[in-house]
Amino acid sequence: MCVTATRGEHGTADPLGWPPARLAAVRERETAASLAILGVKEHHWLGIEDGTCAVTSPIGPIAHIARLIREVQADTVVTFGPDGLTGHSDHRAVSRWATQAWAVSGARGRLLQATSTASIATRFRSVHERFAVFDAGLPRVTPEEDLAVHLSLGGELLDRKIVALRAHASQTADLIAAMGEDLFREWCAEECYLGLPSEPPWLQASAPRSREPHRQTPIERPDILGGDSPAWSDSAATDECADQPLKVLAARA
Repeated sequence: MCVTATRGEHGTADPLGWPPARLAAVRERETAASLAILGVKEHHWLGIEDGTCAVTSPIGPIAHIARLIREVQADTVVTFGPDGLTGHSDHRAVSRWATQAWAVSGARGRLLQATSTASIATRFRSVHERFAVFDAGLPRVTPEEDLAVHLSLGGELLDRKIVALRAHASQTADLIAAMGEDLFREWCAEECYLGLPSEPPWLQASAPRSREPHRQTPIERPDILGGDSPAWSDSAATDECADQPLKVLAARA
């Protein structure tokens, strides 16, 4: 399941050529196409006006996301880190909403927050500066040993991700043309996530769990990006559990 806060209707440098209603309709279609490529079968809009998440009351969004987490019994909730990854105010708000929704939902699944590493930040510094990808002082970097999930995509998996990103043409077409296909593929090949515990703090307090760290490794499967398939394995899981599909809820702006 994917949950999207806004339709990105104000995300343009040409508001006269792309008035909000027109751009929202385009981005709705682009989102539907992208999710279909990834095999995501359930999608929910929060219906927040683009650029206003930071000043929107969090009560409704948190309740909405918490309800969806309970309904799908999510094993994993994926969202931005507190910095919103790029620093965008909508991204930071969605991170707060999803994190609080996870904490109050009663879910026993883990929360994954997108992050970066010093290696990735250094390797692509020129790209980030040229295209102003991040706000000042970002990206936040996480030591590799602290990552819960570190994916290195290639072959068919990376192909599918690139095609899904290309479906968001109003946001990616100019970037890909300027960057070049090869560099864009390299830039998109790695994903890093910082993991919060597999149970919210209020559950851990009453039922302490082992403090042994969870480590995840990529699974080489052609359906890795599908909405019904796991994108990583958990070394602490039994073989039987590892064969079961994860129920993942992704919260995005």
